[in-house]
Amino acid sequence: TTTDQNGNCALQGIRPGSYHIFAWEEIVPGEERDPSFLGNFKDSGREVQVAPRATLNLQINAVPTSQTQAVETE
Repeated sequence: TTTDQNGNCALQGIRPGSYHIFAWEEIVPGEERDPSFLGNFKDSGREVQVAPRATLNLQINAVPTSQTQAVETE
């Protein structure tokens, strides 16, 4: 999903389970689904557990565009 002007977003209908959440300032569409791309940022994400009917409020620091562009040009 994308964020609003304040960096907020809402995700709904997420199945319960373990997830790794990432945030980037900007990426090429589709890269968020590429395991080799995600591997470059494994330490930048955040592990979360989603329980049934859960509401989570998370703060995640976005990976700067300069870092994603460096990976894209490799």
